[in-house]
Amino acid sequence: MTKISNYDELLAERLRLEGLLREHKATIATEVSVIKEKLHPIFSLVSFLSVFQRKPDQSLLQFGADVGVELLLRQKLLAKSNWITRLVLPFLAKGATAKVLEKLRSTKQLTPETVGNGRSRN
Repeated sequence: MTKISNYDELLAERLRLEGLLREHKATIATEVSVIKEKLHPIFSLVSFLSVFQRKPDQSLLQFGADVGVELLLRQKLLAKSNWITRLVLPFLAKGATAKVLEKLRSTKQLTPETVGNGRSRN
């Protein structure tokens, strides 16, 4: 570190430090992007496998509808849309399929034997 004795040296030092700061920020950004790129397969695998977790009280038909919405809508149709759309539309679609299945179940078009509750009948 050099001793600054006048205003011009102060401005030169400031410019040097700002350039050094930009350089360090760029280095950090590239390192973070490299780390994200290396971890992307792991994150995509974890998010893909979480689709197949079923709630204990959920019917098999509802589980199939949820998986279909998740795979088709979120990961295929909305893959390049913004994050709000990817968050809201599958949530609404899952709710709509749940309402339709509940309505079909209440009108006795779907009996418990055809829907299934995930438990063995033995």
